Amino acid sequence: MHTGAKAEGCGNLAVTSSDMDTLRIVAEHTRTDAGSELERALYAHNRALTEHHDWQAVMFCLRDPADALRGGVAGYLWGGWLHITLLWVHESVRGHGFGGQLLASVESYALEQGCTDAYLSTFDFQAPEFYCARGYQVFGELANCPRGHAYHFMRKRLS
Repeated sequence: MHTGAKAEGCGNLAVTSSDMDTLRIVAEHTRTDAGSELERALYAHNRALTEHHDWQAVMFCLRDPADALRGGVAGYLWGGWLHITLLWVHESVRGHGFGGQLLASVESYALEQGCTDAYLSTFDFQAPEFYCARGYQVFGELANCPRGHAYHFMRKRLS
C-alpha cells in the first residue's frame, strides 16, 4: 500500500479542522491507468484461462470541496476477490478516520459485487497495524525487502 507518498498535484494543501466535515468519498471506478494495453492483455489472458470474466477496476477517492485529491483506495475485483493495490491519505487529513472509511467503502462495494475475500500487500513502515486492526491477517512475508524492512501479504474474509 502506498500510504506515505505524496499524490501528484496535492502539494502541501492546508486543511483546517473545519474543512474535515466537507471532505467526501467519491467512487471513481473508471481508472485511466487500469486501461493500459499491457494490463488489458494480461487480464484478458487470465479471464480466458480461468473462465472468471468479472474483472472490474475499483477506486474511491477522498476529495475536498475544490475537488483536490486528499486520499484514495484503488484495486480490482476478480473471481470473488477484492485486491487492494493502493491506499493513501494526505498527511494533512491523517488521523481523522478517512483511511478506515476508504477501506470500508471499497470492502462494502466488493461485498455488493459478490466478493467474499480481500487481499493486499504493505511494507512494515507503511500500515500493517492499520490493516490488522481492521481484520486483515498476514499470510506471508518477504523479509529484508527493502533491506532492513519487510513486505507483508495480508488477507481478510469479507462479511
